[in-house]
Amino acid sequence: MAGVTVDIGTSKIVVRLTRSGTPPPIAERVLPNPQSFAGSDIISRARYAVASSSQAKKLRAVTVEAIDSAIHDMLHYQTLGREELGEVVVVGNTVMHHLFHGLELDSLLSHPYTPSSRRVIETFAPTAGLPSAGSVPCYSPAVIAAFVGSDASANLASSEVWEYTEPVLILDIGVNTEILLWDGEKLWVASVASGPAFEGMSFACGVEAGNGAIDTVSIDKEADEINYNVIGGGKASGICGSGVVSLLSEMLETNLLLKTGSINRELDSTRIKSSGSVRYFEMAEKNQDSSECDIYLTQPEIRDLQLAKSAIAAGIYAVMRECETSVSSVAEVHVTGSFGSSLDFEAAKNIGMLPAFENSYHVAKADGPSMGAAKILCEPRIKERCHQLTLDAHYVDLEHNRFFNRAFPVTRLFQPWSSLMVNMNER
Repeated sequence: MAGVTVDIGTSKIVVRLTRSGTPPPIAERVLPNPQSFAGSDIISRARYAVASSSQAKKLRAVTVEAIDSAIHDMLHYQTLGREELGEVVVVGNTVMHHLFHGLELDSLLSHPYTPSSRRVIETFAPTAGLPSAGSVPCYSPAVIAAFVGSDASANLASSEVWEYTEPVLILDIGVNTEILLWDGEKLWVASVASGPAFEGMSFACGVEAGNGAIDTVSIDKEADEINYNVIGGGKASGICGSGVVSLLSEMLETNLLLKTGSINRELDSTRIKSSGSVRYFEMAEKNQDSSECDIYLTQPEIRDLQLAKSAIAAGIYAVMRECETSVSSVAEVHVTGSFGSSLDFEAAKNIGMLPAFENSYHVAKADGPSMGAAKILCEPRIKERCHQLTLDAHYVDLEHNRFFNRAFPVTRLFQPWSSLMVNMNER
């Protein structure tokens, strides 16, 4: 028996065909989310949907049509019939989840951002708008709270955190970053708006993590040279989120970037340039540095990245303080998403995006929600355990959280947490 998993992200949708008992997919389609015309972030799309019922129906229609078409194509190319499918599992952030299931979004546009439903949703594929899957059941795990959606439930299933007696931190970093901390007995969750910066979508030379994207950087300050790795080899077409983290870390180490986030005006480097009043750091020139185009990072783009990394760092800090978990006690750190799959953890620590986890094992996953959805599809025990864990989760509301508000201005500095903690403790 086969099944289908669907992970509806803000920027892309991952549809997989999986055989029961064997979580690795036998087919996959990765689609750009067709809702982008309504905005690049979940709040813009929620506002678009709330403006009129016809607009909400339009967002849902383009989404289910894209997913259904992907299911049809995979079944066709794998020569499988609908009768060979057993179930469809759909996960996504809270807004994507609500749009897919036709739920009201009004309550997500103002504090305390209450989901219309926190229940498991069980229906049938045709009712969900997926006739290509036949008449099989369609299952969505519960939304945990606010903007911690059913994709977070799937991340829990992927990691099986309930098997750990020591703390485990799960980060799904994207336009909306979900923070899940298992303290060994209880689950703590939160989310922060981090924007599309670390998905490579918000700056001129940004690209998604894929072939042609720069994902790691090293700088030889004395020679004024830059070396970088291009995913898939060949010429670079841009830089992805993990590449930007690596670049910022290298710029800090070579004093090209000050901890305040300003490009160092005092250094005599051919890489630091200006266009009008905008300063920028040039990584590569077209046809001269194994690049298809000029690749650079501007001062305003660094400021956007600074805000995003500050929100993530402050969110982690707040959740850890709320559940009284120390950095040194965290056994594992799981970072998922296209950004997380190629993240240089040391670089992320160096810029103060992640704490200096000294004793933890780092796990990078490109597809945590899809992997978790496959486990939910294939293993009833995991489905039930994951559901129970989400019911008992403790939600940390960061909007008026004292720890978050204390940390956010301090974590704007590009420096390791050891220094940031001193500054926060002095406040």
